[in-house]
Formats: sequence, structure tokens, C-alpha cells
Amino acid sequence: MSDQTNAMVSEVEHILDSIVYELERQAITQDMLLRLQPLLVTQAANVKQLKDVFVYGAGGTLQTSSRPIRGDDPAAGEEDFFAFHRSNPSERMRIGTAWRIRPSEPWVIPLSRRFNDAAGHFEGVVLATVEVDHVLRLMQRFEIGQQGALGIFLDSGELLVRRPYVVSDLGKSFAATVLHEEMSRHRSGRMTMRSPVDQVLRRISYEHVEDQPLKVTVALSEEELLTEWRHATYSQTAIVLALCVLTAIGGSFLLRAIRHRGRVEAYLFEARDGLHRANGRLEHLAQHDALTELPNRRCFDDYLHRTIAQSLRSRQPVALVMVDVDHFKRYNDRYGHPAGDRCLRAVADALRTTVSRPTDLVARYGGEEFAVILPATDLAGATTVAECIRQAVLDLGLEHLDNFTKRVTVSVGISIQCAEKSTLNASKLLQDADLALYRAKNSGRNRVHIYSADIDPHNVKLPSSV
Repeated sequence: MSDQTNAMVSEVEHILDSIVYELERQAITQDMLLRLQPLLVTQAANVKQLKDVFVYGAGGTLQTSSRPIRGDDPAAGEEDFFAFHRSNPSERMRIGTAWRIRPSEPWVIPLSRRFNDAAGHFEGVVLATVEVDHVLRLMQRFEIGQQGALGIFLDSGELLVRRPYVVSDLGKSFAATVLHEEMSRHRSGRMTMRSPVDQVLRRISYEHVEDQPLKVTVALSEEELLTEWRHATYSQTAIVLALCVLTAIGGSFLLRAIRHRGRVEAYLFEARDGLHRANGRLEHLAQHDALTELPNRRCFDDYLHRTIAQSLRSRQPVALVMVDVDHFKRYNDRYGHPAGDRCLRAVADALRTTVSRPTDLVARYGGEEFAVILPATDLAGATTVAECIRQAVLDLGLEHLDNFTKRVTVSVGISIQCAEKSTLNASKLLQDADLALYRAKNSGRNRVHIYSADIDPHNVKLPSSV
């Protein structure tokens, strides 16, 4: 539950960061807002948890949004999120309690960020909203029994969303409860207590969401848990009594009992082995992307940091290759999302075949973007691998009538860092690879571009359709 919540919020945070970057890197004019509006529409359409995106000026007036602006759109000047950012210089994202823009509209969770002018003064707020119903659908995937409960809380103690869902619970503060005090002392833990919401006795597990000011709780009814335990205990007791009776009948049944015991032991060993296999599958699922079977973003981040640490010890360079499918949104629009999934799997197979060293890692970075970590690889080697990747995808011969080659192609960006440089770190390596990738796209796609220090990040623009 914590991982799902972190993924949902982090994706919206990434979108807010990109919009703030666009707003702060140039003067805000009417023409600039007109150019920004299609980007907001695209983000709201492509991210399933995102409902709307709004940009408010320093006075709280709505400047642009992902939906058509109406004459009666309310200003944000008196709203909590706007007042917070206006008086607080922090550039971190703020998560607020559930809220409705109008009484007729659904409940949404506001996620907002401040943006500044060139002098660092407050210039407005970017607001993204996530429907409460979307979070509830996420919660419905978990089996918690008839009397169980799931909750997402702000660090300050306010309830964000809870299943079972009651509108009056939204935004209710639990800062003075034993549950909040316990969660404030530890990042994760378990406890048994009566719920401060409905007084049902539950066994509660809680955990802080990584990198977000949120906590999640999973609470199972003790009565339901004990009922299952009693049924299991009664069954086991009955079996033991039956075995005792059979043993008392005489030695003629002894051999049969021994054989039965052997079968039971074999079953237990099989169950143990099955549990080990299930744990192995769960560990694999946590580290791999379900669609492509490649390592996922979490696995990529962990391996990149380990590789950089190893590079510092061995004094070897580290190369990072970012790969992005050209015009993938157009591909989805023309051929449909099932065909898009098949395309991503084919591209993943091409990368997996091309990158063959045991120490290299091919991962799905997100969406149609892939990343390749090449330890102990110089610029010539990384360029060779990148070119092989580009050619391997082109050789797939996948039809793409909305691409200039009429086939599926990829753009590739390369960045490399040497251990002698004091600036060797994961963030810089990723930033350089991204800049090189965007330069490859800006230069016509279906090509490899190597990062160089003369790339100005303010002049590298994401193409209108990646």
C-alpha cells in the first residue's frame, strides 16, 4: 500500500516539477500561457490518477488549466494551499486534505507547488488534483475482510482517504490520538487498538511513505483474525485426537500411521518449498516491470548508486544510456494501447539481446523510456552499445506510419562520468543523459547523441510529441 501510494504521488510530483520548470525559465506572458496549456491537457490525459492541472498567478487568479477556463472559475487567493505557498518560500510539493473546487464537482486531493520569478519572489502556484475516487479504487484491490480498514494520513495527522469511505471523515484530524503519537515515533510498526474512527478493535500495521509526508495504515479486525485462527485450531485438534484414537486401536494400525506421517511431512516440505518459491516470485515482482520483465525504476536506482560507489573504488568510468521510443504517443493513438504494449515488449527484448555483459543493467525507466547502466565502460564502448541498440530496434521492422522512417525507432542519449571527477553522482549522470536524449530528439530522432558540456539545458526543449 505504501509503495502504491508513493508511486501515485511521486508521478504527480514529477509533473509539477516539469511545469514549474517551464514557468520559471521564461517570462510569463499570454503567449507563453497559450503554449503551456496543451502541455497541461496532455499531462492530465496521460496520467490516470491526475484529474486537472491549474496555474494561478500571484494574486490567486486562474491563468491557465488543463480544462477550459470558465468565467465563474473561483480564484484561489483564500484557499489553504495558496496561502501556504504565498507565505512559505519552500519549493517542495504540498499535499492538502480533500477539497472540492465547486459543490457540484467531485472530491479531489490537491497537490501544489510554488513558482517564483527571476528574482526569487513569489509568482504563483501550480495545482494538480487527484480524485478521491481514484485512490478508493486503488484501495479496493486489497483484501482486508468485512471489518478491515485502510487509511492514508498526512504527517500532521489529518486523514486524507479511508476505506470504508465516509465523506465526513475527509480531512478529520487525528493528531491527538494514540495512533498518531505511535506513528510519529516510528517509521513503521504494529499495534492493537480500537479505531478512533469507528471503535472497532483492530490489529494495525503502519508505515511512512518513502519521500512523501504521508503515512498508510492497514487495520484488520481482531475478531475476524481470531475466527480464522479458531477454525484452524479446531481442525488441527480434531486431527490430533483422531490420530490418538487410531494409535490406541493397536499395533496393526501402526505401520499405516507411520506411512501417513511420511505423507504429511512430504506435504509440509512441499508447502515450505512452495513458500520459498512464492517469496522469490514476490521479490522478483518488486524489482521488475510487469509489462517488459525488465528491472523497474526502483531496481535501476539501487543499481546505479551501487555502480557509482564501485566506480569510485575501482577508478573506472560509468556510462549511462537513455533510450526513448520516438513518437510513441502517436503509435498508441494509431494502433491502440495493446499494440503499444507489444511494441514496448519488443523494444525491451531488443535491448536485452543487445546488452549482454553480466554487469550491465537494462531497465524500464518509465513509460516508453528505457535506461542502460554500463559499468567500467568508456565513451567509445558506450557509443558502440548505443548505436547497436538504435539499429536493433530499427531492425525489428515494426510498422509506425506516424514516424518519418515508417518504422519504430528510438532516440538515444549518452552520458559518462569518470571516477577522477569530484562531481561523480547519480543525479548528474541522469541529468546529462536526459539532456543528450532530448538533444537527439530535437536533432531529428532515430539517432544517438553524446552529452557534452556545451548543451544548454534552457535551450533543450522536449519535442511536442515524444
